[in-house]
Amino acid sequence: MGDLKNKFSNLEKQIQNLINSHQNLRKELQKLKEEKLHLESEVNVEKERVKMMQQGFEEFRDVTKVKTKTQISGLKSKVNEMISEIDKSVALIDMNHK
Repeated sequence: MGDLKNKFSNLEKQIQNLINSHQNLRKELQKLKEEKLHLESEVNVEKERVKMMQQGFEEFRDVTKVKTKTQISGLKSKVNEMISEIDKSVALIDMNHK
C-alpha cells in the first residue's frame, strides 16, 4: 500500500512538473511572439528607410545626369566659340598675308 502511495505521489509530482513546464513554455512562447512582432516592425521601418534612400539615390543620379548633360552642352558651346574665334583669327592672318 505504501508503495502505491509513493507511486501516486511521484506521479503527482511529475504531473505538477509538466504543468509548470507547460506554463513556463507558454510564457516563453508569448515573449517570443512579442519579440517577433517587434522585430517585424523594425524590419518594416528599415525597409521603408532603404526605399527612401533608394529614391533619394535615384533622384541624385537623375540630377547628376541632367547636370552632366548641361555641363557637356556648355563645354560644346565654349569649344564651338573658341573654334569660331580661331577660324576668324586664321582668316584675318590669311587676309594680312595676301
